[in-house]
Amino acid sequence: KRGTALEGRVEPKAFVQGLPLLHPFRQAAEGLQSAPLRVEVTLAPIEVSLRIEERAFGKKRDQAMLAPAIQQALQSANVSLLAEDANADMILTVEADARHGGSGQGFTTVYTDLVGTVTNREGEVLFTQTLTRIKGIQLDLLRATDAAYTKASEEITSDFVPALIRLWHGF
Repeated sequence: KRGTALEGRVEPKAFVQGLPLLHPFRQAAEGLQSAPLRVEVTLAPIEVSLRIEERAFGKKRDQAMLAPAIQQALQSANVSLLAEDANADMILTVEADARHGGSGQGFTTVYTDLVGTVTNREGEVLFTQTLTRIKGIQLDLLRATDAAYTKASEEITSDFVPALIRLWHGF
């Protein structure tokens, strides 16, 4: 379990403000020292079922690029991934598709668009985020598609997953 420590120190002299100069507690507070107060905070892992559909031009892709990136990002954020939806606290569904963006001067452009949706066990939508026009440019269509999916993986792990974690934990 990953935890965070919150450490604070109480300054006894802070309690004498407003007291008369000759008040006995002022003199007593001069000699007081406080030990640091340390509180360990460990957030319970969230149990999530993951559904990822990666397509290119409307057809299912042979090579999964988003799934490994999302799984790694979630697991490093203290999220437990479950195989079945029934036992999960939440279900994360990611649907992505690549589309042709054009070509010129020997280069091909492909855009990947994706929608990530988080629902609870009852099917209520808790969070939705859409990322569009994630661009990949390469010499051929297949490599441009892979480049767009690589960039999509980077955006998901740097923006999308942290936003989900903040939502789930409330900060």
